[in-house]
Amino acid sequence: MPYYDKDTVRAVGEIDLLTYLKRTEPSELVPQGPGRFTMRAHDSLSISNGKWYWFSRGIGGRNALTFLIKVRGLSFTDAVGELLRHENITPAPTPLGGKQERRVFTPPKRAESNENAIAYLIKRGIREDVIDEQLASGAVYESIYTYRNSGRTQAQIVFLGYDEKGEARYANIRGIDGRFKGDAAGSDKRYPFGIKPKNPASTLLVFEGVIDLLSFVSILRHEQKDYSTMHMVSLGGVQPPGQEARLPPSLKRVLEAHTDIRRVELYLDSDFPGREAAGAIKAALEKDFEAIDAPPPKGKDYNDYLRISYSGQTRPPAGHER
Repeated sequence: MPYYDKDTVRAVGEIDLLTYLKRTEPSELVPQGPGRFTMRAHDSLSISNGKWYWFSRGIGGRNALTFLIKVRGLSFTDAVGELLRHENITPAPTPLGGKQERRVFTPPKRAESNENAIAYLIKRGIREDVIDEQLASGAVYESIYTYRNSGRTQAQIVFLGYDEKGEARYANIRGIDGRFKGDAAGSDKRYPFGIKPKNPASTLLVFEGVIDLLSFVSILRHEQKDYSTMHMVSLGGVQPPGQEARLPPSLKRVLEAHTDIRRVELYLDSDFPGREAAGAIKAALEKDFEAIDAPPPKGKDYNDYLRISYSGQTRPPAGHER
């Protein structure tokens, strides 16, 4: 079963049903007025203003992904795969289970300056003191990628994940001036980016992606709360729940490595994939852990919530020096 990264799921989640049907099944669309359609196979299903609603079943949604799951009966994974086949989106799937040939992992080379990486994180609303701390740790840095065919370069930001021996085993990469998002070749998804507590701790905070994690740290800093007493980890993607509740490999490894953890707080997104994943993970945890579902109070994710609540407040208190 493929494991689609968060940005891939977010991209397919932006595809509306009308756009999808126009590209794949235009004969299914029956015009009913300006911007409004029904379907030949489901004449009580109305499509209008980017939304759809199936009146005979009392269900609806905002995108093609939800339609494929609720109406066509596809699994989450199959629905994402179906949309990827028809859209110009490059996925970053990683197989779950089974044997796979793993390439030797080498972290991307560090650039001479982190200027672009800092600007990117500030643009996302991350506090400057949080950025400074992560740059100083070496887990976050800027890299420059050169395209083989054209020689063009792209600034990228790298987020490293380490094993218990302190060796880098994973690198999540984002193109600062482009659309690329993915993992470095050979990355072991069991060792994603995270923040460890200063001393043994009993609470683990779980996020879908690195930006969500850093956003939450920024929120805690705004509220003058200490986060050094908690484990934090980003899953590096959304796990399709499938037929059974199970843990993502990254979360499973963290819990096995830190047996002091007894409470797990899930800070996953408020959209459909995030809610499905949170429900599946919570169900898998509840036998052995105190599991808390904590979606963002506002917005789709905690980066949205950070920017809604603390817009323009990226700078630390007076006296902090970069």
